[in-house]
Amino acid sequence: MAQNIDLENLPNKPGCYLYFNSDKQIIYVGKAKNLKKRVSNYFLKDASDHDVKTAALVSHIAKIDYIITDTEVEALLLESRLIKQYKPKYNIDLKENERYAYIKITNEEVPRLITARSKEGKGQFFGPFVDGYSRALTVKVLNETFQLRTCKTLPNKVCLNYHLGLCSGPCQPELTKVSNSQYLEQVDRAKKFLRGGNGVVTLKDSLAAEMKKFAGSQQFELAKLRRDQLRALDILSDRQKVDTLKEFDQDVFGYSTDGNVVSYFIFNIVRGTINKKDEFTVTIPQHGSLQRTNEEFLMQYYTDRVPPKEIIISSDFVSDEEFPIISLALCAKEVGYTVVLLVPQQGDKKKLLELATTNADYALAGESPVLIKLKDRLKLPTIPYDIECYDISNLGNDYIVAAKVHFTNAVANKEQYRRFRIKWNNGQQNDFAAMYEVIKRRFYRIKMSEGTANPEKMPDLVVIDGGKGQLHAALDALRELEMRVPIISLAKREEEIYFPGLSKPLKTNIKSNGSATRDEDIRLLQRIRDETHRFVISYHRHLRDTKSFTDLDAKEVDFS
Repeated sequence: MAQNIDLENLPNKPGCYLYFNSDKQIIYVGKAKNLKKRVSNYFLKDASDHDVKTAALVSHIAKIDYIITDTEVEALLLESRLIKQYKPKYNIDLKENERYAYIKITNEEVPRLITARSKEGKGQFFGPFVDGYSRALTVKVLNETFQLRTCKTLPNKVCLNYHLGLCSGPCQPELTKVSNSQYLEQVDRAKKFLRGGNGVVTLKDSLAAEMKKFAGSQQFELAKLRRDQLRALDILSDRQKVDTLKEFDQDVFGYSTDGNVVSYFIFNIVRGTINKKDEFTVTIPQHGSLQRTNEEFLMQYYTDRVPPKEIIISSDFVSDEEFPIISLALCAKEVGYTVVLLVPQQGDKKKLLELATTNADYALAGESPVLIKLKDRLKLPTIPYDIECYDISNLGNDYIVAAKVHFTNAVANKEQYRRFRIKWNNGQQNDFAAMYEVIKRRFYRIKMSEGTANPEKMPDLVVIDGGKGQLHAALDALRELEMRVPIISLAKREEEIYFPGLSKPLKTNIKSNGSATRDEDIRLLQRIRDETHRFVISYHRHLRDTKSFTDLDAKEVDFS
């Protein structure tokens, strides 16, 4: 049953994967540092390599779904939540003993900050936490920083911890001069930190300064302790993004576009924990706009759903004019509380929004998640499904030709390859003039097709084989046509990417130990560039060999 699953569709990202059977029931939830590698291991291994339970699981998988996270820690926390929610059959068999603990502030007259194995009894709980060492270290850091008591029963006089500066001594206020209200203020600071308040930055800065100070005075054990404490707080910050206890629910709307298609990804968050996700694909009407489509989708989404107290969207999701109107419409649903339409600028909510947007990108990208990386690296407005690349070839002042290759969804689309014979030739070699000509001819053709029955589609990205000069020549042609398209040039010698308006290129040839390393999106650009060079050289060689150059007219020559 599992043989029909397309593993190439999985991203090389951390996250959770969900296995469904033929009845559309979730039978297993797992986490991965790299989704593609982890899931592929289930199917690429020989069946005899699996134990009995895993072999049975694989035999029942009919569909795979996934949720991307930023870190493996977030994936582990989300996995825990999904297992508790869906109780998949094979998780119960394979991972029945797995549990995570919490940090608890006790409901005592003089509260303590302790580890709790479950959310039972009175008090305030934060978590769950995945890493036991980091959880214990976080408790230790907060206890020491805010000088909270650690004794199980309150003694009559101060102990060694007070004399070491680890406790404020609330047990003997007449000696320590620490009143109960002052102690509760320290407890409140610890609560604010656990909730992700401003105390996080202050405490981290203090620990970093102490680490530097201890390292400078060669007190390496203390420096190591401060380093470990900082790492624990970083893990705590990761946890807060996925699993922070709140007193209200949230929905987070991420979206991605390609032409007139919009992909929506919604996180439904219950009391600070990701509860489930929703995915939709919508087509923008012929005479509609993206914002108008977003606005209609938002209202339709809550037609038969109760809106949560907080709805998180990006700044461009709805127009400024419609923002207050939609807010009032959502509040009018008589849910018993005020519904807030929120655009976060920073912090955990902003990170959740970015995470939802990343998932929408991958849902829209289909089989080529590498295009997401390319979009992010080049800061493109849309995912570059359609990429065109241009190159010039000549031999001295004769046989000046050009070629265009076309990649769709990161795969060569040879039906869209084109060859050009350059008209301009005054007896001198000029690659810049040749590039200007071929870009102007190509995009003039696109412009003239607008409004016709079969308009030619604008590419999402144009790549010029060459440096700054070739890029400027192509830009001049586009400006004359009053057309705009994302465009870069890729220089062969230093493997540098040039951008319009930027004087310095992006260097891609990063050397480490004498060898060059490339990311997969850069390798895609190089592959497209190299294919264009191969294609134009083969055309040029063909003309020389057949001596037929003068017999060709000056039109575009289709490749088939």
